[in-house]
This record gives sequence, structure tokens and C-alpha cells, in this order.
Amino acid sequence: MKDRDFLIGIARDDFGVFVQLVVQGLEREMVWGKYLDLLCDKVERLIKGETNRLSVNLPPRHLKTIVSSVCATAFELGRNPESRVICATHSLTLSRDIYRKIVSVLESEIYSQIFPRLRLQTNSSQNLELTTSRGGGVLLASLDSSLTGRGADLIIVDDPHSANEVHSATERQNTIRAFDEMLVPRLNHLRTGRILVVGQRLHEQDLSAHVMAKGYESLSLPFQATRSECIGFRSGYFRREEEDVLHPERYGPIEVASLKRTTPPHVFSTQYQQAPRGISSGDISEEDFPLYDEIPDAGETILSWDVASTTNVDSSNSVCLVFQRIRSNHYLKEVWKGRLSYQPLKAIAHGLETRYHPLRHLIENASLGPALAGDLSSWGASVELLNTRSLSKQARLEEQFHIIKGRGVHLPREGSWRKDFLEELMSFPYGSRDDQVDALSQYLRWTTTGPGGKPTVPPMSIGIGGARGGRRTDSARYADMIIRSKTRRW
Repeated sequence: MKDRDFLIGIARDDFGVFVQLVVQGLEREMVWGKYLDLLCDKVERLIKGETNRLSVNLPPRHLKTIVSSVCATAFELGRNPESRVICATHSLTLSRDIYRKIVSVLESEIYSQIFPRLRLQTNSSQNLELTTSRGGGVLLASLDSSLTGRGADLIIVDDPHSANEVHSATERQNTIRAFDEMLVPRLNHLRTGRILVVGQRLHEQDLSAHVMAKGYESLSLPFQATRSECIGFRSGYFRREEEDVLHPERYGPIEVASLKRTTPPHVFSTQYQQAPRGISSGDISEEDFPLYDEIPDAGETILSWDVASTTNVDSSNSVCLVFQRIRSNHYLKEVWKGRLSYQPLKAIAHGLETRYHPLRHLIENASLGPALAGDLSSWGASVELLNTRSLSKQARLEEQFHIIKGRGVHLPREGSWRKDFLEELMSFPYGSRDDQVDALSQYLRWTTTGPGGKPTVPPMSIGIGGARGGRRTDSARYADMIIRSKTRRW
């Protein structure tokens, strides 16, 4: 009993001890990991004002919300009942869940023993708001909520992006704009007010990247160490060797192997390793593209266009891929892309037509495509408008896997644009751009069909990101045979 009373006394000032005492009521099977000492130290320094801007990135299911949102709010109000806290997430559903857990902590017996003077004045689950008898409190909200008239001493942003929408540049910018223009101005004092952004990484241009670029202190811990590391903090060190997991008490070799086997590579790299630049479809790799020094003097030149409709900063680029087709081999010899209004784009098209005199310009029958096709035709160019048959971008690329995996697309060894082209293709559909992917799919489909015809080679049944499940089809086995035969030739 004396030990418990001693710990309760310490918990009033030590956030790590506070978390260990109160979290048992929320996570009954919690197993403490050494990394949690480091996390608690970072959050405690923010609560006490030793730092005022912090970004935390941890893998899923590693207690980051419990520690950084739920317990941090409870500790802040217990130490200073006059403090105002705003906790914002990407959805009201998540905000309600965090609200219920905060209420559970504040109404628990152990919390009342640690902070006996805290009194709640209201408990409005409808408004997701708690108020203390001293005028402080916490408001839970989504990032698209109106916070007019609200002020805060501490702002916590937990999981700001939806994993289903983060790959949309518009959605990412909406989240960042809401943070900059709606949340940050809510601080009662811009200099002393504190902000904590917490979540796993979801994209290379997510809110975490945005705030780190602004100079926020960062704690980013991958699930599995990529190198030996030793991070010091006030009560000790967090050490681990390369490939050591963050929470070995919960994840042994069997669990780690199972997680890697069942998690798509892009998800593991981004959400678990906090390395969004490492995202990849896992199906297309750099080795799929043989390199050339010179193109044989044969075949015909074909240009494939993906034309954007606007020039906004978040809009897609217009793209033109210049191919030299020699039988079943496709040599990509130039990539042009840019964000131009129609008149400059038309001038680019005229220049490429004059330079290459291609057999055909391939243009999607959408947006500004028909206008560009009309202008090219008026200059004597051969143009074909193509329809996508309402297929998704992903499905269009999947149809052409047998050519790509068969090493039928060749890239220049010295091409300045080669790295950018490969990065976009290998990160699709999880990367931020897909304009070159669309132009490539359009060209490859044209080479395997006649106008309006059906594919001459059955598509593979393996989709981007992994197998679709179920029994393999005859089409898939046939495509595999093609891949093996092409691989032997190369």
C-alpha cells in the first residue's frame, strides 16, 4: 500500500509513471516497452513547456494515441485545470473514441487519487467537450469542424489523414490548410502555446512532413530498426541494434514474420517503418526495365499523351512519352511533362511532331485531348483518340504487366528523366503522381490491340500490391509462360 501511495505521489509530476498507473484501465493486456519511456519523456517535456512543437510517428498498435492524446490530455488538466486543450483528428468517429477514453481516465479511481482537486463541470458527449470547474477543459473535433471562438493552450492532432484519402493531393492539402489556417491560430499564445502532431506516416507529403519542415522536434521510430541506434533522454537511453523491433515484448520472430508476410510492402514501409519514400507496389521493380545505350535504326516512333485539364499547383502534369517500337520491344527515348495552359501545350505538341514525325499520336478521348488531337490533325499528324473503357488507372496498368514483367520496355542508360519515371511507376498507385503511368498504359494497350479491339495477350491475374486471391486462371498461367519465355531471351 505504501508503494502504491508513493507511486501516486510521483505520478503527479512524472508523466511516465502517470501513464503506467492509469493506462491499465484502458489497455488491460498492456506490456510496457522501453520505447514508451522515451515517448513519455518527449510528451512530458511538451506538456511542461520545455519544448512547444513536437511530431511523433510510431507504427500502428504501439499505444501512441493512448499516451500522446488520452494520457497527455488527462495529465495536462490534472496539473493545470485552467488549461484549454483541443484534440483534432481526421474524423468524428476517431474523435469520439478518443473522447470516451479521456472520460474513462478522468473518471477513474486512480486518476482521482493522483489529482484529487480536479472537478469536471460538464460532460457533454454530444459536443465531445469536457469542462473543469476552473474554466479549463478539452474539446474533441475533426479537422473540418468549425472552431471559431475557441482558444487552446495545447493542441493535439492525432491521425490527421485518412489512409483511404491521403493519396489525393487535394485531400492532403485540405488537411494541411486546416491545420495552418484553422488550428494553429487557435493557440491562446503563439509563442508559449504547445502543439503535438501524432500518428504513423501515410505519405511523403503528409502533415508530419509539413510540420517537420517547419522545424518541429521529431520522434520517429520505425517498427524494425534500420541501423544501430541509441537515443538518450532524461531517465536513460533507448538502444537497439539493426533489425531489432520496437516492442520485442509483443512482437517475437513469429509475429514479425507474419506481419511482414501479410502486410503489403508499401504499407509496411510507410506506416510501420515511417519511410514513405520507400513505398512500392511490390510488383514492378527497376530490374524489369533493361537499359539501352543506342536504339537500333528500325521500327516506328509513337507518341503517347496524357493531357491535364488545369494548371493548378495540385493538378496533374501533362505528359508525352516518345517510344520507338521495334517489333515487341519498346524503347522509351524521351519524356516530356509540364503543367501548362493549352496554348503553350499546343506549341510543345507541334515541336514534338516536327522533331519526330511519328507514326501516330495516341491521346485519351477526354478533357483537352480532343482539342489537341484536332490541332495535331490540322498540321497533318496522324492521331488516334483512345477510350479507357471506364477502367481504373490500376486496371489499365495491370493489363500490361505481361509486357513490363517480360522486360519489353527499355529505358536509356543516361536518360535524365529515367529516375523520375521509375519512381512514379514503382510507387503507383500509392505515390503522389500517376501521369506517366497513364501514358505508358495507354501506349502499351494500343500496341496489343487494334482500334477498338480486344487484348491479344490475356492480362495477368496479379494486381498491384499483391495477389488477388483465389485460384489462378488460365489467363494468368498463360501470361506467366510469356514472362518466362521473354526472360530467357534476355
